[in-house]
Amino acid sequence: MFKRFRSGLFFPSEIINYRFEKKITTFLYFLILVLLSVLPSLIILLGESNLDYADKKVIREGFRTQEIPYKIENHQLLYTGENEEDYFIVNLTDSLNIVFTSSEEVNITVSPFSIDSYIILTKNKVLYQRSLTHMDLFEYNNYTTLKNMDFIGATNDDYEFWKTVFPIVNNQIDKFSLTTDLMNIGALVLVSLVSLLILVLLISFFQKLLIPFIRFSEVFQLMIYVLTPYVIGQLLGALFGISIMSFVGMIMTIIYASKLSRKLIQR
Repeated sequence: MFKRFRSGLFFPSEIINYRFEKKITTFLYFLILVLLSVLPSLIILLGESNLDYADKKVIREGFRTQEIPYKIENHQLLYTGENEEDYFIVNLTDSLNIVFTSSEEVNITVSPFSIDSYIILTKNKVLYQRSLTHMDLFEYNNYTTLKNMDFIGATNDDYEFWKTVFPIVNNQIDKFSLTTDLMNIGALVLVSLVSLLILVLLISFFQKLLIPFIRFSEVFQLMIYVLTPYVIGQLLGALFGISIMSFVGMIMTIIYASKLSRKLIQR
């Protein structure tokens, strides 16, 4: 595999030597590229799971000044607003949302390819939803500290409020970390696999127009190796915060694909 990796990254003219290689070998190489593409996300995902200071700051700032028309009374979430209730959403980050509703059950429609996550506070319990995942986290009566709680404490960034909430959050993270990590890893790998597959299909289609005398399956197999610069560019860009590396990798992949096509024409 190292020889193929070297050819894909530095010597595109050598890729033609893998034209009649077993498809299982090419498939394994493709899987290696998929894993490399998700490596930065995996490093972050498998790092420290509990909330650190930066995480707590983001959460507190997300709730600050929000007028949340709900409170927990006798272990039940009650709506305290004056208008007809639907549900109330707090967008903590671009991908994490907190939903409040006094309904007993709620199911938010989320695309299978969406990275959005939802923590949903219903009448009696808290749910977690992301992509195809929908699970119960806990009921309010599991924690005596949640018997009565007014969310004005979040609005005012009250220390005592967060002193109650953050230990519960960390407890739930510890409880579900393995399950959620496995699901998130699966989702990352699936998204990466599909996106790389679409990319190699597009490159193969355009290169097939230049070399119509070669079967599409052969072109497709060779173009998988041509993806190497793009994947490495993505990897380096994510690890070192140099976004232009992904662009450079894509340009190299396109150039390598053209060189390989010319090589095939010469043969």
